[in-house]
Amino acid sequence: EWYADQSALQEALDLPAAELTHQDAYRPLDYLPADVQAAILNDCLVVLGTEFGLDLALLYEDTSSSYFEGDQCAWAQHGYSRDRRPDRPQVNYDVGVLPGGFPARLGVYAGQVPDNRVIDQVSDAWAHQHPTTRTVLVLDRGMTLLRNRRRLIGNGQGFVAGLKIVGATRTLVLAIPNAAFTEDVPLPEDKEPLQVVRRASTIRVRGEQVPVMNHIFFNPAQAARDRAARERRIAAARVAVAAVQAQVDAGQLQQPAVIRRRAKQKLKQHKVHAFFVVKFDTQQRQIILQPRADKLAERALLDGKFVLQTTEVAWSAAQVLTTYRGHDEAEKVIQRLKQVIPC
Repeated sequence: EWYADQSALQEALDLPAAELTHQDAYRPLDYLPADVQAAILNDCLVVLGTEFGLDLALLYEDTSSSYFEGDQCAWAQHGYSRDRRPDRPQVNYDVGVLPGGFPARLGVYAGQVPDNRVIDQVSDAWAHQHPTTRTVLVLDRGMTLLRNRRRLIGNGQGFVAGLKIVGATRTLVLAIPNAAFTEDVPLPEDKEPLQVVRRASTIRVRGEQVPVMNHIFFNPAQAARDRAARERRIAAARVAVAAVQAQVDAGQLQQPAVIRRRAKQKLKQHKVHAFFVVKFDTQQRQIILQPRADKLAERALLDGKFVLQTTEVAWSAAQVLTTYRGHDEAEKVIQRLKQVIPC
């Protein structure tokens, strides 16, 4: 109905609706230069904002990729494949979605461009298109390097970002004992209980220290699941190492260096190699797994934890969490976009 009543192209060409379908109207957009497409989208957002009250204060941003079976796409390159097809060239793209699921931007990139490079271009483009609007971008952990967060702040934007628990973030989390998580996060009854600890910090941007807030969330139920999963992996790794020991007992493995390497490989296959030191008693011909108590204790402190950082220091933990969980708006749009296109 909206197409039949409001198509400017139909009016300009003086054609009846039966002779101009919505696909006919959309298809020429593929032939427009990228800057012209961006200008059209921006004009649409302006109209929606002024006429229908569309708010640009929050943008859910996500990235994905699509692989190709052919070889005629210049942008198709090999890169990290979300489709588990590293053997095929792909094109990467980002989608920015406003609350309510309205797509507000789309960018296309060569297949080898990583997410943390994409978000820099997203930030620059959004700042250029909306210079007077302060937008808070919601980002998952794959695109939130410190450099990316500095870029966002430098462009006058805010963010709510999931952080990988590595480096300084890992140090921050390890410094907080589980007993310190006493503040409950108000959540719907169908959600697992969460506790939170807030820690203020700063990010240096252009010589100034910009305040940010780190929300460290603790899910006791998830911590129990993480612990049980780790114990299962350790048990499976011990079984695998016992199979190596059986080869030693049968005389199939002789060299200590080879035996230790085989045992380490088994631990690594089960992702528990950081928790043990592998030794080999040459007199008893016995593989010894020496637990690293410090690493096991560190891992236990990380169980059930995740970190959200934001420039919106006045927001409550519940508001930050609810905003971040709304990121699936972008994921749903990407799922709808992804399809098999027959050649």
